[in-house]
Amino acid sequence: MDRDLGTIGPCDFGGRLHTAMTAHPKTDPDTGELHFYGYSPVPPYLTYHRLSAVGELVVSRRVRVPKPTLMHDAAITAHHVVWLDLPLTFSLRRMLTGFPFGWEESYGARLGVMRHDDPMATVRWFEIDPCYVFHVGTAHEDETGKIVLDGARYAAADMAAAWSGRRRRAASGAAGAEGPDGVPRLVDPRARLRRRQALRTRSRARAIRGGIGGSGSSVVAPLVRRSARPAAASVVGSSSSP
Repeated sequence: MDRDLGTIGPCDFGGRLHTAMTAHPKTDPDTGELHFYGYSPVPPYLTYHRLSAVGELVVSRRVRVPKPTLMHDAAITAHHVVWLDLPLTFSLRRMLTGFPFGWEESYGARLGVMRHDDPMATVRWFEIDPCYVFHVGTAHEDETGKIVLDGARYAAADMAAAWSGRRRRAASGAAGAEGPDGVPRLVDPRARLRRRQALRTRSRARAIRGGIGGSGSSVVAPLVRRSARPAAASVVGSSSSP
């Protein structure tokens, strides 16, 4: 679009972008690079992209995941991209009868950690309890090198309530749905996880209603990859470390 918000047309970065583009790209506040991705119901299911500070598409690579999922957001830190491979999967059968994504408990849930200074870096996967995250608040690497990820986590009951039109009731904890929680997740990129293992919870949070769990929320740019609490206008409550 132009400076007056008039439509100019689609941008494919000189014909180099061949996938969809997320609505939640991340700008690195130090380098000016833009990290983003596209997900698809057909292979490749997930593709990572990086723009240079001058807007040139310099990296595009496939990230292997078992199935197409609704990967609505991701996170970056100083050295890593964090992928959210969660059990809201795509189904052609669902698409023929309504919304194509649905909860698939057997798919499991995991966080993927990938260095973004190496275009072909291996993605290391860390399994977590099944949940869904619409939006990430912020993510950073602590003094020991562990990645701390903040976001609003939904359980299966919360998602069922949201899709059935009772989103406000789910967010407020009514009718058996507890709504999202805002528990930070800790991931050690150096760990060697080969089996299912729950990530250690660092702190508990009070209720988060809407905000980073709902649609339309955002985090101010300077907080991307920083050590900071989530900053969204409709977040209620906060968490503190012991």
